[in-house]
Amino acid sequence: MTTDRTPRVNLPATAEIDPELIRHLPRGADGEVPNVFKGMVAHPWLFRKWAPFASHLLDRSTLEARARELAILCTAGFENSDYELYHHREIGSAVGLRHDEVEAAIAGDPTPFRGAERSVVAAALELARDGDVGDDTWEDLSRHLRREQVHDLIFTVANYRGIALFVRTLRIPTDG
Repeated sequence: MTTDRTPRVNLPATAEIDPELIRHLPRGADGEVPNVFKGMVAHPWLFRKWAPFASHLLDRSTLEARARELAILCTAGFENSDYELYHHREIGSAVGLRHDEVEAAIAGDPTPFRGAERSVVAAALELARDGDVGDDTWEDLSRHLRREQVHDLIFTVANYRGIALFVRTLRIPTDG
């Protein structure tokens, strides 16, 4: 496999993005649209279908914000996704995760956590690694999370694995 990191897709300047799409895109502190979204809008139809799903997972998930970020960080760590880690380390901190908690989640280590958060990290690692959770993990999740939360957890891991594949395959550079 090649190690060439040259982007495989032309990323448009923020000003070149379709105005109908740009209103749905987040902006960085510099006003720029993050590179992952610049890559995604190259397929406007797919982006329009995916965006509400992704928005639910990030903004309207039934998971607590800390648990959501633990799942994303664990998935990004398993996928070695520098792009996702760059963004979600900061988001994790913003939702109250300490540095050591962020690093434990990235390593897939549930031991620093208790209750639902411990279950989320264990399940996220198993989902990312195995595409399933074991019976003990399932029982633990069932004790701590409602059915809707388990669904949001599964789809969060799946979505962020997909984003990691997208970013890696298209060689989308990290922002900043």
